[in-house]
Amino acid sequence: QPQRGVRARLVDLADKNAAASALSRRGRDDDAVAALDKLRRRLDLRRLPSRIECFDIAHIQGTDTVASMVTFVDGQPARALYRKFKIRSVANDDFASMYEVLSRRFKRAARAAEGDGDAAWARPDLLVVDGGKGQLGSAIAALTDAGVPLAGDDGLDVIALAKERELTAGDVPDRVYLRNVKEPVQLRPNSAELFVLARIRDEAHRFANTFHRERRSKGALRSVLDDVPGIGATRRRQLLRHFGSVKAIAAASLDELIAAPGMNRVAAAAVHDFFRAAAEPPPSS
Repeated sequence: QPQRGVRARLVDLADKNAAASALSRRGRDDDAVAALDKLRRRLDLRRLPSRIECFDIAHIQGTDTVASMVTFVDGQPARALYRKFKIRSVANDDFASMYEVLSRRFKRAARAAEGDGDAAWARPDLLVVDGGKGQLGSAIAALTDAGVPLAGDDGLDVIALAKERELTAGDVPDRVYLRNVKEPVQLRPNSAELFVLARIRDEAHRFANTFHRERRSKGALRSVLDDVPGIGATRRRQLLRHFGSVKAIAAASLDELIAAPGMNRVAAAAVHDFFRAAAEPPPSS
């Protein structure tokens, strides 16, 4: 170790910075644990909610319905454990969509318990759904039907977090709905407990909306290719796989289209002519 001069001072500064960084991390960790413990006590949870999952549903007028699952561990996002779902069985029904996604999630949990080993499906300490009493009811029904215990010391804590407009005050307080509790719990604005829940709820909302936009974008691209005469589903898939995007297909030359897998001259000409016609400006009146 250098003992004198510039090198010694640099080593000393590096040591101090490392110690300060470690102390700052410990401070943040302590703050996170304290906030989680406040949440546990405020909502009378069975255990410290070290691992929290939150679910949200996203769609526009019932189309391309998707769901998100985000996971926070010790108060921080664990993005490797995030999951997204395409809703299969229902349309334009948030309650049924929540039932479906939680049913699928806990079927995966059952398989994980039997040896799947995927950490994403381990049971959380607290499950949060974005919504009010109705979404909480859907969640409880799904968990009950999936055989997840909700009562007793081993029961899973499940809550719903909702925003409800108060017409008299004009604000939008966050309220927590609990199983077997008639009235919601209203958390104090700017409280540590609300910060924990609002942060994961907002992240679930962001993740669901991002996935929904991706789905809608892919659907829009598919619909463009659907309009090309004489091009079936198999060729559409092959073109997208080969070129990577509709934009690249539209920009391809006739020879490039002919050379693509599954294409012949007639089909290539149909695609080429379709996009050239679409790019032409309308005739002036």
